[in-house]
Amino acid sequence: MIQVVAAALCAGQLAEGRALQAELVTAASVPAIALVFAGASKLRSPMRASVAVVRFGLVRHVRATTGIVVGLVEMGGGLSLIAFPGSAWACVVPTILLGLFSFLTGRALIRRQHFDCACFGTRVAPIGRWTFLRAFALFVLSAGALISAATTHPALPPARSWVLAVALSVLIAAASSLVVAVLSTRPFAD
Repeated sequence: MIQVVAAALCAGQLAEGRALQAELVTAASVPAIALVFAGASKLRSPMRASVAVVRFGLVRHVRATTGIVVGLVEMGGGLSLIAFPGSAWACVVPTILLGLFSFLTGRALIRRQHFDCACFGTRVAPIGRWTFLRAFALFVLSAGALISAATTHPALPPARSWVLAVALSVLIAAASSLVVAVLSTRPFAD
């Protein structure tokens, strides 16, 4: 299958290449948006994120800096997928993050631990099967995008794309932060 895709792209059949690129962007956009939103929510309440990291057993002490670092890494991973959906390098961090979170959630469920994962926003909800299934589905999408990008577009994008990607990333980060702020403060509530 890989040889067929490579031969089609090398033979100049751009329509097939564009269709494959569209599928890659679609597969990468779902985990990208989830990671950006989750990272933004962790930046809004880093202590909750730090408590979750301690409960998952990754660190020993609750510190706001831990939650901030986790939020920044998640946002960075999501923004890299948004900025460079066709790059295998952009898919590496999100795939590792989602794989690790799937593993940690599964391990906690096997141990019958049910605590708040601080995944999205301020809503407190204990981890459960849905949390694991959501994380694993996002991992599968991200891993699929990684494999697809690695087999079709291993090169880095040109410099102009980097500038546009940074501008788009800043815009998406600002918009997601605004959405999280509006959802957490509810300024238009009665």
